[in-house]
Amino acid sequence: MDHHWSKRHILGSGTYATVYLASKLNSRLSYSVAAVKSDNYYGTSLKKEGEILYKLRGCPEIIQCFGEDISIEKNRQVYNLLLEYAPGGSLADLIQKNGGKIPESNVACYTYMLLKGLSHIHEKGIVHCDMKPDNILVFPSVHGSTIQNLKIADFGMAKTTEEEEEFIPGASTFNRGALQYASPESISKGIHKPVTDIWSLGCIIAEMITGETIWTYKDAEDLINQINSRHPCIPQNISHCADDFLKLCLEKNEYQRWTAKMLLDHPFIFTNLSALPLNFKNPVLPNPFGSDKWVYTFDLFSPKRKIEQPTNQSVYV
Repeated sequence: MDHHWSKRHILGSGTYATVYLASKLNSRLSYSVAAVKSDNYYGTSLKKEGEILYKLRGCPEIIQCFGEDISIEKNRQVYNLLLEYAPGGSLADLIQKNGGKIPESNVACYTYMLLKGLSHIHEKGIVHCDMKPDNILVFPSVHGSTIQNLKIADFGMAKTTEEEEEFIPGASTFNRGALQYASPESISKGIHKPVTDIWSLGCIIAEMITGETIWTYKDAEDLINQINSRHPCIPQNISHCADDFLKLCLEKNEYQRWTAKMLLDHPFIFTNLSALPLNFKNPVLPNPFGSDKWVYTFDLFSPKRKIEQPTNQSVYV
């Protein structure tokens, strides 16, 4: 393994991890790039995200994790997840570039990609729990289409469907993700299950169409009250097909809300897929860290000196 990788600059940071743009100068004087998500080696959240990304590998609509690395950086052990780099930024950036309004046919194509990703996530017994435009990454089209390629990312809040959740009656909320995209059952009952992601998807679709979140609120308490007691505003001046699709996503009763697989067969999706090239397929980038499907490395970002490798082995090997 060639250890001439370096972290260039910060792409973003969250509660427990920081994402860097990393690059390697290869023998032909060209750069290989990747995104690297890093945290203290003794933290558990990023390692849990790595376990989830390992289970989800291979789906083109989900950000690919190439493996993991343990390095010594600034005299401390750092755990790194090695990820695909999205040069187009996030869906939030794409919405802003389109002036807050993406054409409905394009929205349907983007929704198709997200539904394919969510369908795979849910089939693997995982709930994302934090679906929002900032956690959806944009890759350039490889087919000459004006429609970009979207991939679901950031599984830091994700859980398995078997994982029990603690809920204390009277607490304001036990929602895991951003409140603007939180479902009624996550707010009122602390429940996160696959259809909870579908509610968040509905919020995202409405935002792609209008450039605005579905709720207008004064503060967090006001927002929580609205989610619990009101129906969200469906965007005006959209097709009947899009209106019906959104109502199925934003059904307050989670038992009546449609699943990702059901929504893939909705007319809003299949009547708009003609906007995509016939040979459309989300690209999966080659692994720049090696030929293995999942690499497990040491010292990829360490200073150029020999250090002792940790004795523990990867849970993925």
